[in-house]
Amino acid sequence: MATLQNASGTNTADVNANLELAVALSKVLANAGYANVAGENHDGAAGLPALRRSIYVSPEKRLGIGQDSLLWDDTFHHTVFNLRKYFNIASATALSVAGGSLTFNATALTTATSGQICRTHRTFPVLGNFPVTVDFWFSLALVPQAQNIIEIGLGIPGTAVANAPSDGIYMMIDTAGALQLVSNYNGTLTTSGAITLPAAVAWTAGRVYHGEIVAHGDRIELYFDGIYIGQVLRSSANTVGGIARWFNAAATAGAQKVNIARWAVTLGDGAFTRSWPAARAGLGDHLASAPDGAAVAQLDNIVNSTAPASATLSNTAAGYTVPGGHFQFSAVAGAETDYALFAYQVPTPATTQPGKNMVVTGVEIDTFNTGAAVATTPTLLNWYLGIGATAVSLATTDTASTSTTRAPHRKFLGAQSFPIGAAIGARADRSVSVDFSQGPMVVEPGAFLHIILRLPVGTATASQVIRGGVAVKGYFE
Repeated sequence: MATLQNASGTNTADVNANLELAVALSKVLANAGYANVAGENHDGAAGLPALRRSIYVSPEKRLGIGQDSLLWDDTFHHTVFNLRKYFNIASATALSVAGGSLTFNATALTTATSGQICRTHRTFPVLGNFPVTVDFWFSLALVPQAQNIIEIGLGIPGTAVANAPSDGIYMMIDTAGALQLVSNYNGTLTTSGAITLPAAVAWTAGRVYHGEIVAHGDRIELYFDGIYIGQVLRSSANTVGGIARWFNAAATAGAQKVNIARWAVTLGDGAFTRSWPAARAGLGDHLASAPDGAAVAQLDNIVNSTAPASATLSNTAAGYTVPGGHFQFSAVAGAETDYALFAYQVPTPATTQPGKNMVVTGVEIDTFNTGAAVATTPTLLNWYLGIGATAVSLATTDTASTSTTRAPHRKFLGAQSFPIGAAIGARADRSVSVDFSQGPMVVEPGAFLHIILRLPVGTATASQVIRGGVAVKGYFE
């Protein structure tokens, strides 16, 4: 047996009990060598062989690091399919949102040509050499069924359920039940060929898989539960949306269902400095539409080609039950009474309603005089923002011992006035514009946002109507 030793035989190398050579790096700077460092995406314990990549160092000796930007993240813990965020094509059966999943074929059809397509209205950029990652948590009611097609990823869907995507990057279970990874450009498919799943992630009915498609500049990789299982050369470079399709090309033996519990898209390695409010707006959590779980609706009181209904000013009831939009009310006599002109309750969290906070980053208000000129006295309007009340009534108080009720805590927004004689169409002396972006106001799920109006000076002039608009800026998170 050979022994490692120096030329004079005075120093020998040692081996430990695990038959590993004992090595120590030199502590003398002049004798120091170097080691190459690599990163490991997959250890090769299951699936394809180990996947390792070198770490990048720039010519200026700076280590290359990346920051991911969140483009999409949606969970289906509600019962309303949000048509403001998703487009739906269906034949014979509709998509269902229930039990924490977006379900394809909820009615268990086995008939030929039945199918469903879901895609995001939003598209996602595929930029240069920056990787785009699609994460999706899904389960199948049955193991893959012959004649049934399932596709999940990014792409441009066909115009009917029978049509394959015209472009995209996605995983596909084909009519033979084979899993493939697809790069599709203008209808020309480059595929990985049939992928044999390792035992650790073999198809099991009802099991939830974490699928991950990573599109690099030159190739696309597919992972199940962190295990690297396939790749294909990338041909598509278009800006595309999220898609999922379930389709029976012919009658199937079993009623296959697909459940998607969560769907996320990230753009990697680029410090794109996307602000958190911009990211939330990109996820569909802007304040123009009701949040996930609520009935699909515009939030603001703005009806196409229609004047707003006149509000009845009250301290205990809402003039409008939305956060903002158009308003109008008959002129009233001046008084130190707070009116709940707008009172919006952020949806209360439940198993079918995600609990999202309403983050207010600003408020703008414009007011006009209509109906008749201002008479007798000027009109003074004081505006306030109310945060966190547990009831519509502005008389609600804080219960210190139990926190069962909370008052609308107020922030002064500004004042407006009309002088005596202000004509029909006259604008208040100023617009109210308040920026909370450096310290947003947060309204928790179940609590109320109030736009409060006080008119300390005014006259109940016959036919005079105060009209205007309120814009509440911010996002849900």
